[in-house]
Amino acid sequence: QNKGIKVLSLFDGISCGRVALERAGIPVETYYASEIDKYAISVAQAMYPDTIQIGDVCKIDFTQYVGKVDMIIGGSPCQDLSIAKQNRQGLHGERSRLFWEYIKALTIIKPKYFLLENVASMKNEDRDAITAVLRGIYPETECIMINSALVSAQQRKRYYWTNWHIEQPQDKGILLKDILESDCGFPCAMRTREDDLGKFKRLEVNGQEKSNALTSVQTDSMICEPKRIGT
Repeated sequence: QNKGIKVLSLFDGISCGRVALERAGIPVETYYASEIDKYAISVAQAMYPDTIQIGDVCKIDFTQYVGKVDMIIGGSPCQDLSIAKQNRQGLHGERSRLFWEYIKALTIIKPKYFLLENVASMKNEDRDAITAVLRGIYPETECIMINSALVSAQQRKRYYWTNWHIEQPQDKGILLKDILESDCGFPCAMRTREDDLGKFKRLEVNGQEKSNALTSVQTDSMICEPKRIGT
């Protein structure tokens, strides 16, 4: 008896892909995860101990998974595609060229389904190149841009490529005031501490609005501290 779908998640992070499948009511029989960040892996394993970690995407022998995977999912690195990076090199950049490892996996395993995500701020030629490559494997490939602001309090435009039809989600009308746990009240500011040397950035927020993303392209591990304006 089939217990559920068998998934290969590349660039898995903390296994948010599995969270999405769970919330969509899609049972998972086997979940293979490719990730190299030890902290992300520890979170994934704490939440889903049955996750099978298979390591660095560049070192995987994908022939081992032929016939064992129903769907490949992943969000390949965006750093060289995003408008947030100056002189971005696109799909030839040091990080974003890992997209081709995703394509390698699709070509070898050829699962029934796939889902790929990346930033909508990439150049049109990169978007079109990704679409063309995917259609060379799955002619029915569709590309859709969804802004996650429809289902969250954050502006987050992303492209999704799949070989099934996706509809735009309905706007749930979620604002910052609906999700912030702080009791600082409004107006307030989010002060982001970049390091221990006292360097700060300041982001004004309004509870009646959506948040823009704080990118980690230039700075990792920023800490947001809600502060009442005037203190």
